[in-house]
Amino acid sequence: MFRQRTTIFNPLSTHDNVVQKADQAEFAVQPAENSFFLVENKYTVSQSSAFSKFDLVKQLRIQSSDNSFPEDRVFNYRLSEGVNVYVTPQHVKTDEDKQEFFGQVRSLLNKLLDIEVNKENWTKSVNALHFHSAERPRLDVSILNLEKSSELKDSINFDLSYNSGSGVVFKQLYSVDSPLSIRKQNGLYKEIGLFLVDEQISSKDDVVLSGLRVVFGDDQEEENVFKTLFHTKPRHRYIDTGIDSHIEENGLHPLLHTSFAQEVTPPEDSDVQECNLYYYVSLNKSLIFDEFQSIPNGAKLVVNQGSRDLELPEYKVGEWGNEVLFEFANFSAPSIDFPLHSRYQKPSNETDSTEIYNSLPLIFYGCSVRDDYLLDKSPFDTKQTIGGNYESYFTNDTVFYHFTHNSGSSVVVNVPHGTSDFDSVNTITTIAVVIGSAIILFSLLKASFRSSTLSEKKKQ
Repeated sequence: MFRQRTTIFNPLSTHDNVVQKADQAEFAVQPAENSFFLVENKYTVSQSSAFSKFDLVKQLRIQSSDNSFPEDRVFNYRLSEGVNVYVTPQHVKTDEDKQEFFGQVRSLLNKLLDIEVNKENWTKSVNALHFHSAERPRLDVSILNLEKSSELKDSINFDLSYNSGSGVVFKQLYSVDSPLSIRKQNGLYKEIGLFLVDEQISSKDDVVLSGLRVVFGDDQEEENVFKTLFHTKPRHRYIDTGIDSHIEENGLHPLLHTSFAQEVTPPEDSDVQECNLYYYVSLNKSLIFDEFQSIPNGAKLVVNQGSRDLELPEYKVGEWGNEVLFEFANFSAPSIDFPLHSRYQKPSNETDSTEIYNSLPLIFYGCSVRDDYLLDKSPFDTKQTIGGNYESYFTNDTVFYHFTHNSGSSVVVNVPHGTSDFDSVNTITTIAVVIGSAIILFSLLKASFRSSTLSEKKKQ
């Protein structure tokens, strides 16, 4: 049995002509012309027998984002692009338990995401093991038996949280620009909300949502449509200043350059107390972070989790890469330059370089605020004990003001590599070894024969 909460966010200033039907059996809405809805489905599964065989997994959180909703004021899926996985163990005491735990996690992720994550691929994060990939795998939620919900979509933006003591919460976010109809289904509890931001009484630190709430259930009351107005204190907020990030090629030493469209200043909302600028990035293992040479001017290194080896080639590194967080105090520069180094790649005759795609950096102000107890009272708050990328490194009284990358931003690095053919090199090396061994053997036999001949002559 699961519960479903569907939240429909209307980005316009009015609900006029949006609601097409609202009764005991159906709730139908239609976005205005040239507009859209943001829709979040949240499914709460109290227990899932499919997870019972993964008894060494205490918590699992899988978050995926393509940052396609950059200025969403209600939901937060602002993460390193791609997939982010966090996991914690339980009842693990021996080396055998550890091996079994990593085996269970590998099997679970293979089933959910169709990816292979081995023991050596994980890095440490706050209170959890962490895996990141800039690729965006599709999530197979059949393990949760959610197929009964007609609102379930195939979405890249999702957040799945499993806790061995309380079950599973699965959220997904998508947009629709066509009519949307949600019907009552027997045996399934549905709560639907249609909201917009009341701009007349809202601010960045106090967002007021106005709209309707509709309840479908087997024991629903005769009145199931309710006008609703409520306040949220958002943890994630947005700054109008745009930014651009791209790679400046420099052989094996590329530079990740980020520029601001205009001068930036710390937020001044009424609840803000103290702010610093932060730069967070998940680095592909093909890119080396050197904490002695790679720190941008004016920055302080706060977090460096992941591979610390500065010499190994890419194919010898087990971890997925590095998680890096910088802090800037009194930031006033027009840009940030992040020097990087590239790991050697496997030789290939097909090309003379390997193209590496990396997630864009996340740049934001982190600010302490008053009345922080209101932050986690929002039904859309995302902070948990594990996961959230940068969120996990900040205290509960922190809010985040995000800068938004322009559409042309990307982090693509062309890493040069050798063009030798491994098979040819292996064959030539083998022939050289054989010839060298033959020469040595011939010389030894020749010396032995000469020694024997001399001995025979002396006897005569």
